[in-house]
Amino acid sequence: MRWTKWVRWIAPLWMAALLLSAVPAHAQAEEWDWEEEGVELNMEDIDDALLQRVQQEMKKLAGKEIELTHAYQSDEMIYLTGANEYDFASFLIEDIDNSLYVSAAISYKEVPNKERQAAEKALTALDGKKKFKFTDVYTAKGAAEKSITYYINSDDASVVVSNGAVIFTGIEYPAAQADKKALSRAQEALKEMSKAAGVSAPKLTEAIRTKAVDGDVWIFNDSDGKASVVVGTKTGKIWSVSVLDNKPIDYDQMEKMAKKMSNEKKIAAISPVVKKISGIGMKGYSVSWSPDYPMMFEYTKKGQPSIYGIISSSGKFTAISIQPAKGIAE
Repeated sequence: MRWTKWVRWIAPLWMAALLLSAVPAHAQAEEWDWEEEGVELNMEDIDDALLQRVQQEMKKLAGKEIELTHAYQSDEMIYLTGANEYDFASFLIEDIDNSLYVSAAISYKEVPNKERQAAEKALTALDGKKKFKFTDVYTAKGAAEKSITYYINSDDASVVVSNGAVIFTGIEYPAAQADKKALSRAQEALKEMSKAAGVSAPKLTEAIRTKAVDGDVWIFNDSDGKASVVVGTKTGKIWSVSVLDNKPIDYDQMEKMAKKMSNEKKIAAISPVVKKISGIGMKGYSVSWSPDYPMMFEYTKKGQPSIYGIISSSGKFTAISIQPAKGIAE
């Protein structure tokens, strides 16, 4: 399970599901492919003082020496990697103090007892019958973080523990083993979203029971990574639904469309599908948009849930996400 790769980068939880499923898998990979986009360096090219600083931080993190074998540069950012995919460091050349991020692979036995107990308790709370064998574990720390974070993974589960507290737990299941009411609501919401997007609704086949600091939900996906739906475990509310239309992503085209649309049209275009999926009326909502995220509109109203909508290059909405006005998505 690789949810933890995204947890540290994208929040909140329902927005992670929305944004990741609104971008094709190959496009997601391209965004993170700095090994391809960057220039490979020799380790000898890295300033000794910078490299020593990185190695010191990694030793603090892992409790042992971590050998870094490859170096890459992309603009002012340096990336260092080791034999294990989790042995990694990155920093800005001119500002290592405020930008250094390090991670290192460790064994489950090397995780402190407090963190191990917290992780096991969190998994048992979600599923007391399931047994977990932890296949990979890594620990990480960013420059702005005071505590070390542990990412503990099995083949079908992930737990993130920071400062002794669990901040994310997720367990994967076939959709057929998930809550039947939640699955039914998810499939119906996907049907409505697909209709608005002008595509056929795929079948939801995978489920992730997830509990995090910002949500207690089921996340349902199809087998091809084209659709995702987030359903609250307590309320049964739809918090996020997205589907791909398989059209090429053209951010310039999205920006042009967004600039041409009046605010009234931006609200009117999404209102019907929001009403059908969530029951929320859009009267009194205002909308904001930024060219930094040309595909996304944010709709707000005082005291009401915030709503995010994503459009495709064809100008149709393919995803919506709802953020509670108070509390968490559950």
